[in-house]
Amino acid sequence: MEACSMQVACLGALTDAKRGSRYSVFSQPEQKIAAGQVTLQDILAGIARQKLLRSDRYRIALAVASSHLQLHSTPWARKQWEAKDICFPCTGAESSHIMFDRPYVAATFSSQSPGEQRQAKRTDRSFGCLGIMLLELLFGINLEDSDLWERLGFEGSKEKSFFRLIIARAWADAVEGEAGPDFSAAVMWCLNESPTTLEGNQWRQDFAKKVVLPLQQCCDWMQAKPPVS
Repeated sequence: MEACSMQVACLGALTDAKRGSRYSVFSQPEQKIAAGQVTLQDILAGIARQKLLRSDRYRIALAVASSHLQLHSTPWARKQWEAKDICFPCTGAESSHIMFDRPYVAATFSSQSPGEQRQAKRTDRSFGCLGIMLLELLFGINLEDSDLWERLGFEGSKEKSFFRLIIARAWADAVEGEAGPDFSAAVMWCLNESPTTLEGNQWRQDFAKKVVLPLQQCCDWMQAKPPVS
């Protein structure tokens, strides 16, 4: 394995006279994305050059929710999936053109014993994870980059889904003012009203009615909205 060297330009220095300290200021090294694809996490973090329009965010939210309905309980849908699992093909120099209309799920497959499968059902957090992704899409940033994350002091707990859900529920209070009641209803169902048992297909009917349909209405509203002159 070869080591990569990284050269960055020094932009100057800052002096803190009060503390007697001097700080060199360097340019931020450019982060790279995998050739041919970019993840939703990369886009939200600003690593990808192309930005999401609001209409793109709504369409992607609908596509992700519809995929959740179709792929849940299959190896394609992880029990704790995140923005890094949603990918988009891209073309052009330095992957400059992202095909936002062609999202796909990147999955790794592993065999599970019957006991592990039963445990996975009991610890299914995919609905909460979906609610978090809807929030990230709406506000255009990753959860860990939100003001709430820093303010509530969970910086050392990024891997703990429990704390992510706490932040998401607080963040969700701002959804209706930003996107209206339909988007808010979809997020709230995922975070607060998702089923405790997934036996049978009743949850699918509820999910389609309370998550997919409201997101479809958001997309329809954006499509019908007259362009701003």
